[in-house]
Formats: sequence, C-alpha cells, structure tokens
Amino acid sequence: MEDVAAAAGVTRLIVYRHFESKEALYEAVLAQVTERLALGFGAYREQGMLGSEAAVRAFLEGAREDPAAFSLLWRQAAREARFADHAAAGPDRDEELVQLVSKSLPAMVRAWADVPGPPS
Repeated sequence: MEDVAAAAGVTRLIVYRHFESKEALYEAVLAQVTERLALGFGAYREQGMLGSEAAVRAFLEGAREDPAAFSLLWRQAAREARFADHAAAGPDRDEELVQLVSKSLPAMVRAWADVPGPPS
C-alpha cells in the first residue's frame, strides 16, 4: 500500500481511508476494468456489431486504455480463486462477453491472457 500511496502522491493513511486493505484495492481495480469491458462491449453491440467483433474490440480497447489493470484481470485474478469471478462470467458481467472473447481471440492471445479456448 505504501508503493500505491507513493505513486499516487498521497500518504498511506489516505489510501487506507478509501480502501480498508490491499484486497479491497485489488477488488476495486478489478471491478473497474470489468465494468469498462462490459460497457465497451455493450456500446459496440448498440452500434450493430456482431457479438464476436464487439467482444474483440472491447477486449483490445480495454487492454490499450489500461494495460496494467487489464493484465491484472486476465493474467493474475484469473489464477486466484477469491478474485477469479472477475475473469469469468458473474452476476455483474455480461456472460456473452466472456464466451465471445474465449471463442474469438487468436490462440496466442488466449494463451497470454490464460483465457480458455472454445470447447472441442
């Protein structure tokens, strides 16, 4: 938390006023990036894009806008049981987005992100 405070230019006390623990901060970052992906996916769908194109565009746009948070979601949280629900379909996420991402991304990107491929 001290590193986070230093990077933000505030004291550790200020960070703890907003987040009671490292886990709470981690959770907030994951919630923000998953919400961003869901909003992007929805916006592309509203423009009339097919699901797979909308999913890939939202996925790549999210990665470009916030690479650290995106990596945290797809490379770290997916491997941690208590945070894995952010990298999988859950009540606050559009399940279609997760399914389309897993089917639409090239194998190399799926391997990097540790997203399972489509069923055989």
